[in-house]
Amino acid sequence: MIKLNVNSKKKLQFDVSVSGVQTEDLKGSMKIVMEKIEYGFPISIIDGKIVVEIPALNDFIKEESLNEDTVKASLGIIANDTYIVPWEDSIIIESPVKVEAIMSDIQTIMEKELPKIEIKSTPKVIVEEIDEKKIEKKVEKKIKSKSKFAKAMG
Repeated sequence: MIKLNVNSKKKLQFDVSVSGVQTEDLKGSMKIVMEKIEYGFPISIIDGKIVVEIPALNDFIKEESLNEDTVKASLGIIANDTYIVPWEDSIIIESPVKVEAIMSDIQTIMEKELPKIEIKSTPKVIVEEIDEKKIEKKVEKKIKSKSKFAKAMG
C-alpha cells in the first residue's frame, strides 16, 4: 500500500505492459478521491514505465481535509479511445506530527505586589466646654506671680 505524506512530493512508478498501441499514444492520470472530491495527476511514460508526480497535498487541499486516512486511488489510461484502469488500490494519507496551541486564559502577574496606601481625610472637630472657673484661676495665678516680681523689683 502506498503512503503519502501531506508535506512531501511523491514520485510513483508503475511497470507497464502495452500491446496493440504505441506507448507514446497513451494518455492518462492517477486519481485520488478524498471527501468526495477527485484529484487527478497527469502521467508520463518514461523508459517503459508510467510515472506520476504527486505534489505535496497540503499545497492545494485544505488542512481540515487532510486527516490521516485511507483513500481510494486509481490509474486511468486512454488508449485508442478506450479507457482502461490497470491499477486500483487504497493510499494512506499521513500527516506529520502536529502541535497546536490555543490560548485558554490570560493572567497579569506582577513581580512584586505594591503596598496599598489608603488616605482618609475626615476632619476632626474638637469641642471643648470652657470652664470659666479654671480660666479665672489661671488668670489669678499669672497676676499674683507678676505682682511678687514687681514687689521684688520695686
